[in-house]
Amino acid sequence: MSSSSPAADLATELLAEIFILCLPTNTLRPATGLLRPHFIVPSAADAPLLLCAVCRRWRSIATGLATLWTSLNSQDILNPELVEVWLARATTHGLSLRIATPVDPAGRFMITIPVHPPALLSPGQYRFVMHRHLPVLLPLIYRCKHLEIVDWPLPGVFTRQVPAAPELETLSVAVRCNDTGAAAWVSRLIAQAPNLIHLHWQGPPTAETWERLTHVSWDINENCEHIEQKLAQLAIGCVQHLRIELYRWDEDQLFFGSETIIYSLPTVTTFSRQLLTSYPSPI
Repeated sequence: MSSSSPAADLATELLAEIFILCLPTNTLRPATGLLRPHFIVPSAADAPLLLCAVCRRWRSIATGLATLWTSLNSQDILNPELVEVWLARATTHGLSLRIATPVDPAGRFMITIPVHPPALLSPGQYRFVMHRHLPVLLPLIYRCKHLEIVDWPLPGVFTRQVPAAPELETLSVAVRCNDTGAAAWVSRLIAQAPNLIHLHWQGPPTAETWERLTHVSWDINENCEHIEQKLAQLAIGCVQHLRIELYRWDEDQLFFGSETIIYSLPTVTTFSRQLLTSYPSPI
């Protein structure tokens, strides 16, 4: 940047505030009240990486400003060193992380040639690009305020010890409908996340109760008995915003059972429902 540019005279503190405003922000889902965290995809065309390319001073300010680096979508990152550098710049701040399997433009999952697997994974599990990041990302869950895991197909995330998550406020998990191991892992995570209030769940039944949640987005592909149990929990809980998706295999048969299940949810102020004709991919 030219030294004659007006921006060159701005104080470091003011530039730091401007840099923060360049980042995308979290939003509320229309008509549901559900928080939708934004996870930053690293790109040289967008902040914060773009800010580092303007001039030496801007790079120094941006790389030293931890709040620019607290959000990360790891889905399309092929270089694990970028993940390490990005999160190192976040220092000890709370994080927003999205862990997902990359897809190519045609919508297929990207399978890579296996390289030497990290200690946390067996060679049979280490097939996808995202696996390269797991040894860095998973130990940081305890610092997450917002966490999204899209596990399709299973990369072995849910076979590990479940960390305590004292900072976690929003959790979104999408797994295969028969992955009971993932459901058990998520149940234990919810139990160790005292500040969790926003939950989006797509997968098999979870054992952990949902009474303390205030925002629930629930893609129902479960058995009728378990749905009744969860509705009973919500009926005595404090959920205020509820969104559900129901799956239909044909015109007459609901996948989850009877449509006559009715519960009074006295605390709910916002409710939305969508009926789908096929079970979607979590991606």
